[in-house]
Amino acid sequence: MTNRLKAGDTVVWCDEHIAYILEENVLVADPISIEDAERLRLTGDELPFSIGIKIMLVDTEEIFDVHSDSVTKTGAAFANRQIECNVPLHCL
Repeated sequence: MTNRLKAGDTVVWCDEHIAYILEENVLVADPISIEDAERLRLTGDELPFSIGIKIMLVDTEEIFDVHSDSVTKTGAAFANRQIECNVPLHCL
């Protein structure tokens, strides 16, 4: 199994939420304190960003842009879980 994350993969986000990857290569804001942003006089366009992924949580259908290192790719065990979790097939 390859470790590359791609749309359609099933992942675990933050070690507890099962999610589907909807999109690759999205901009995700990097963490920076308000104090640092003010001290460096950063504006919205200058804030640090990374490339991440867009995920949809299986249980709630919430959609988030997250850093790739916050998810763990799962095996095939969750591949057909959309039926028992009531996830719309068009979202996969």
